[in-house]
Amino acid sequence: MVSNPDLWLRIKAHDFDEPEAVFTFTDRLAAEQGWTHGFARRVIEEYRRFVYLACTSDHEVTPSREVDAAWHLHLTDTRDYWDRFCAEALRQPLHHSPPRDGEAEEQRLRDEYGTTLALYRSEFAEQPDTEIWPPQDVRFAPWEADPGGRPGRSGRLADYVAILRRAHPVVKSVLVGLVALSTMLATIALSGGSASALIVALLGAAGGFLAFGLLSGSSKGGGERKRRETPADKSGNWSAR
Repeated sequence: MVSNPDLWLRIKAHDFDEPEAVFTFTDRLAAEQGWTHGFARRVIEEYRRFVYLACTSDHEVTPSREVDAAWHLHLTDTRDYWDRFCAEALRQPLHHSPPRDGEAEEQRLRDEYGTTLALYRSEFAEQPDTEIWPPQDVRFAPWEADPGGRPGRSGRLADYVAILRRAHPVVKSVLVGLVALSTMLATIALSGGSASALIVALLGAAGGFLAFGLLSGSSKGGGERKRRETPADKSGNWSAR
């Protein structure tokens, strides 16, 4: 049982994904970070927990890189973040404080992160998800020392296909029309009878069936593939105050 159940219930009740949105908060987080949609949802749930800790702790707390990515993105939606989330769910402001340079600051953040993990275990009576809340040595390791990449990473194609499947019907109609056009062009090329026309026909047909399969196939969960993270993916070492 958390120490402030009313606050926790309000945080859990906040909907980050607007029902009418074509490109939801979860979609954006997955696409921008190169994560699977399922992993993005897991990170958002851990972001809720981090925010709860930030509001109930008597000291600063430091997020993991994954949680920090969700926080960064939420801050860009200023109306939802300040007018609804902070004002209604948290009932207090939650600022995002940039770090200072230097070894002393790095050590402070490492210690603060360790304290945050301990507070997590105390409040939620369970161990943090290590794919989202890695140990201190992993959280603050140099990027060059991370040869395996981060969990939840996927090719961006899968993320955008998932978004298209939930897109407005007009968008889907346009895409289906493009599939039909590619198939028609393949048929015309095939009627030419030449070897080159046959190749074009085969490529066009394959492309048409692939696009149709991607758009009409069901969205299934599965293994969350990984890719190597680059410095451009890096979220800074930030603290909540």
